Amino acid sequence: PDEAPPSPPDGALEVDTPARTVRFARGFWLGRAEVTHGQLAAFCAATGRPPPAAEVAVTPARTHTRSELEPATHVPYAEAVAFAAWC
Repeated sequence: PDEAPPSPPDGALEVDTPARTVRFARGFWLGRAEVTHGQLAAFCAATGRPPPAAEVAVTPARTHTRSELEPATHVPYAEAVAFAAWC
């Protein structure tokens, strides 16, 4: 199994390193880049799914218009699995 390094690499702060060793019992998939708002919108349009609630929520804290190139956030697990299968 793979392990996270228990000590900080040269130049890293102690706070930026893992607090403990982590072992992965089995592998997992990781994309090369984040899923963007534009990609998530295309998935929703192509599959007829509504966008996740966090994607359409408007809050006073939002100070800029969301770009299609920004990473999508707060995507539920089931939606992420469906997106991965769709790709």
